[in-house]
Amino acid sequence: MPRYDPYEKVTVELRAHLEAMSRCRDAACLVPDSHPFYLDQQGPARPCMPVVPTRLKPRGVMVLGFYPNTRYRNHQGDPFVPADEIDEPFEDTRYFDGYGVRRHESGALLEEAYLRPLGLRREDVYITNVVKCFLFDEQDVKTCVRHGFAGAGELRSTYERFPEVAAVCQRLWLRRELEIAEPELVICLGSEVFRVVHAKDGTPAAKPVMGQVAGKVLRAGERKEPWDTRDPNGPFFGLNVVHLYHPGALLREEPKGRFSEPHREHLEAVRSAMVELGLTPAVRASAPPTRRELDAFLTRLANEPQRRT
Repeated sequence: MPRYDPYEKVTVELRAHLEAMSRCRDAACLVPDSHPFYLDQQGPARPCMPVVPTRLKPRGVMVLGFYPNTRYRNHQGDPFVPADEIDEPFEDTRYFDGYGVRRHESGALLEEAYLRPLGLRREDVYITNVVKCFLFDEQDVKTCVRHGFAGAGELRSTYERFPEVAAVCQRLWLRRELEIAEPELVICLGSEVFRVVHAKDGTPAAKPVMGQVAGKVLRAGERKEPWDTRDPNGPFFGLNVVHLYHPGALLREEPKGRFSEPHREHLEAVRSAMVELGLTPAVRASAPPTRRELDAFLTRLANEPQRRT
């Protein structure tokens, strides 16, 4: 089998858009001034820059997350010091933090609990984020200050002000990205993405009760749900959209069975929409993992940080 090349069939138009995105330090965005660099004891280390999508299958299924994660490093016994961005949205990657090997669970869970049950592989979808840069939250800022990193006093949290960052990203990058990719179905993961998709006059929608909105397929150009406030002039009203829980929600301890039957029903709705839209799965779909299978999967991931290289 030939090696997968994410840029092999990328159009000139999309390549130019992604190249411009990779250099973004727009003055209207909070990120460049709030946390322009990752920090270490010597001062600024590596710039905190956009994470450009590399899974770029057009005119099919798009997976839309909130913002990219980051790699962490171990510093003075603290393994969760923000240090370096990942290479692609929902990256399933391993790295050595000074004590053991860590792994980004959300990438593994995206495949285990979402893509495989839909008969999809990562190379069969377009995976991107609303916000293109990692957002520091208050805990990240406190961590850098606590360790006495040079310049940490100038760091500011951007996670809590994500609507402002998302508005800039949508205007500069996401709207055009959607136009070029022409997705037939957009799978939106998590409540923050919901708030952006259903923003009204630039104001994010209220945080949804995900159990009430998950699995309901919203048709392009139609509004049948009272909570569907997609802007008719915005980039999402003309697209088929479905909301699902973020894979990270599966990492939290929930009551037994919380994600078993509802999760299966949500994926069944997505499968039905894919069939109706002519989006034939590339591989045989598998059943979503049961709660017991998911617990075993999470236990395996939780144990990986203790493994030595």
